[in-house]
Amino acid sequence: SAEAFKNYRWNVVLARIYAARGELENAVRNYQAAIRNQPEMPELYLAVAEIETRRNNFDAALKNLDEVLTLTGDAPAHVKK
Repeated sequence: SAEAFKNYRWNVVLARIYAARGELENAVRNYQAAIRNQPEMPELYLAVAEIETRRNNFDAALKNLDEVLTLTGDAPAHVKK
């Protein structure tokens, strides 16, 4: 993924694999790498929020949800979350 300059998809694939295997720290790390390449994608922040919730790290989950609300202009679907 380090060689895939500006291609966030590799990091998303790796993050999903890590999440499926229960390696949540590595999953978050890869989603954050994807966010550095594509900071305008709310889906990435939602994925991190979900993993952080699974890890009982609610402060980080809320931080990511706040970013989603900022990016989407307080979209009702995300406000509900």
